[in-house]
Amino acid sequence: IVSHRNPDGDALGSSLGLKWFLEKKGHEVSFISPNPYTQNLKWMQGTDSIMVYENGLGKKICEAKIKSADIIFCLDFNAVSRLETLGEAITGSSAYKVMIDHHQQPESFADLTFSDVQYCATAEMIYDIIADMEETDLVDARVAECLYIGLATDNGFFQFNNTTPNAHYVAAALIAKGARPD
Repeated sequence: IVSHRNPDGDALGSSLGLKWFLEKKGHEVSFISPNPYTQNLKWMQGTDSIMVYENGLGKKICEAKIKSADIIFCLDFNAVSRLETLGEAITGSSAYKVMIDHHQQPESFADLTFSDVQYCATAEMIYDIIADMEETDLVDARVAECLYIGLATDNGFFQFNNTTPNAHYVAAALIAKGARPD
């Protein structure tokens, strides 16, 4: 899983939520960030497992992971340029690429693209994909918390005009699964 440079709450929340979900399904998953996340998000569960591309040893380890990957999930970005130097490794990979994003005008770099600007957050999209697969039973408190953080931060804690009825529905479902709004 890769997300955009200078990852925010949605980039981290959707990526970590998907990581935990896929691991519960028995997959080996790594989350690679182009650069370090901000310290205000360090409290999130799983941030210690994030691999950072933008340093000497990290770059080599990340490139080995990318080279051996079967699938690369590209979350919360619509253009490879948002990855900066990590973008070259991603586009050069033979792995199947899946973009899941809610930003306008997505580039055509992925093999499969889930792009919908009606969503206020990629984390909201991840939850809906899990629900469409009828696998919400695998959403535990850890997955729910990560997705809730992504959802809440990208819509200004439900005060921006991109907050839809579906965003509230997903938030309620995540709280029911153990996410704590505080």
